[in-house]
Amino acid sequence: MPPLKTYGLTQSPFHKLMGLDDYCALLGLTRQQLKAIRDHKYSLYRPFPKMMNGKPKECQPAVGQLRRIQRRFHDLLSRINTPPYVTSLRRDLTYVENAALHRGRRYVLKTDITGFFENARSKFIATFFTGVLHMNADLAAISAALLSYEGHLPRGGTASQTIAFWAFYPTFERIHQYAQEQGLTFSLWVDDLVFSSERPLPAGLLPMLRYSFGRLELQLKEEKTRKYQADEIKLVTGVALYPDGSMKIGQKTKKKILDTLRQPGKLEVMDSNALMALRSRIATVRVLEDTAFKALDDRLMKRLEDEPVPDKVPTRKHFSSRPKFRYAPAFLAKG
Repeated sequence: MPPLKTYGLTQSPFHKLMGLDDYCALLGLTRQQLKAIRDHKYSLYRPFPKMMNGKPKECQPAVGQLRRIQRRFHDLLSRINTPPYVTSLRRDLTYVENAALHRGRRYVLKTDITGFFENARSKFIATFFTGVLHMNADLAAISAALLSYEGHLPRGGTASQTIAFWAFYPTFERIHQYAQEQGLTFSLWVDDLVFSSERPLPAGLLPMLRYSFGRLELQLKEEKTRKYQADEIKLVTGVALYPDGSMKIGQKTKKKILDTLRQPGKLEVMDSNALMALRSRIATVRVLEDTAFKALDDRLMKRLEDEPVPDKVPTRKHFSSRPKFRYAPAFLAKG
């Protein structure tokens, strides 16, 4: 995959954007098309239930023109240079490399944020565009509306992971500054925050996190907040870090692959996209354990060789069984 051309915040085309015509040109729209999308926004979402980590969640992907616009936002915002602690937005890193940042550290704290996407509300998105990118307030409000579903970032949205970081960017920067002052290593993988040190962690770390996120009406998941001592095995983003410096993939990560194998006939009915996703998960495991799931990986490779690989980006045909756009203009359905 070729490297992405990146730039600083002040080089972003959104920076100090003031005119509606320039805004529409950046998104590839006319004023009339932008108005139509805003008027019919909720007809351009296709919510569906999905099991995530054993719990039912609602995904809210956009379709048609709205999906294309959100993809455009993602493309432009993902080109902005992100701080090195934001590992989840780096195309060349996986959760294994994120965990490796804390390898061999004696003391570790991990936690994550409750309802990360649901609590990334429109007002935080708009504040990013006005406060960080210094965009015109009306255009910032339009951007927040285009990127949100029922007032928050949509789960499973094309741009949601990128926008979620930038929506809370000032807070993450303050946390990073605190970590530097205390001599801590800090990494952020989506909503998982990890801190590590050779010395015992400062007593004020957790109170600082609770206070920082509390100002945004966010809470830490107390059941997933864990402090590890020097002699403990530390589980960080699905990777077990041993006191001797070695690393292994956690059992929960492997279980997700094994659960797929235990479903009778599951592999036979998986399409190419699902097969590639499973292969990607196996490849990440094999970074640390070369022989893990080798027979399954060979079987998946043979399956993929026997059929053409489709475009990984879903198209309108994926939603053909769902209702057509009854009231919206026809162009809105075109991705």
